[in-house]
Amino acid sequence: MKSLRYFLLAILGITGLCITWYLFQFPYAFAPFINPLLMMLLPLALGIFLARRLGGSWQLYGLGAATFIGSQIAHIPFNIWTLNPIIQNLGLGNAPGTLDLAIVGLLAGLSAGVFEETARYLVYQLWAKETKTWSQGLMFGAGHGASEAIILGVLALAGFLQMLTLRGGLEGLGIPADQIEGVQASVAAYWGTPWYIFFLSTVERIAAITFHMAAALLVLKAVRRSNILWYFAAILGHTLFNAIALYSNVTWGPLVAEGLIVLMALGFAGLIFWLREEDEENPEGFDEDTGQPQSPVSGLQSSTTPEITPDRIEDSRYDG
Repeated sequence: MKSLRYFLLAILGITGLCITWYLFQFPYAFAPFINPLLMMLLPLALGIFLARRLGGSWQLYGLGAATFIGSQIAHIPFNIWTLNPIIQNLGLGNAPGTLDLAIVGLLAGLSAGVFEETARYLVYQLWAKETKTWSQGLMFGAGHGASEAIILGVLALAGFLQMLTLRGGLEGLGIPADQIEGVQASVAAYWGTPWYIFFLSTVERIAAITFHMAAALLVLKAVRRSNILWYFAAILGHTLFNAIALYSNVTWGPLVAEGLIVLMALGFAGLIFWLREEDEENPEGFDEDTGQPQSPVSGLQSSTTPEITPDRIEDSRYDG
């Protein structure tokens, strides 16, 4: 087993050296290559941190990842076959700074919020019934956000490899003659992108994972407290997060958009720690309003043992 481990480490080391050599030889590839790696590796690093620091369960992390994928099985077809036709029938455009764009952003954000937060709610109810604590909810949300980040990272890496191939020339690639000019323009735009723009995707994923952890805690609170309002709060947060990201990116560009996204992420980070304090003050099994232990019978406070007196003993005597 040790020999296999050393062999794998050697392979990884050699691969790392080859990649480092290549990036030094062709520095233009550094940002578009490192960015997708960060998108894939940082969520895993977060999972390791939460598992070691808070004792988070990798099973919950994986369940959170599966929850995102499951939500998209319904979410994507809904957008294609229902939401997009509705937007077209309403005649809504996407011109920068318009009310139409804001409405489109809200509709798209609401769609994502309903499907993803409902998926979280159902998983808590059906497959993660033992999830009750702040750290467990955090791990579940981290897995949800990680799944999205890794998928997008893989797509970004595939795009990088495609553009790297096209950079070498279009001859012999079988591209139709009427499309060559458009492909050349796309390649030039990709490689002409400032290096820091590529890393905005990583920043956005970090912000999105922060949101997903906060949303997972809100939905967990809805399940634990049997209060559906927390579930709707998660949907509202999801809607606004996505809508503001879309509107600002189209209207003011990626730098302003990512700045707003980071500000929202800081707000959600504050919410995460507020929910931790609230969870510690009102642990499972205690009434959220009174702070008193909850009765096993819903709606009643825990009963106290009746006082035993001589009169009670006399009354309970059977004289038959």
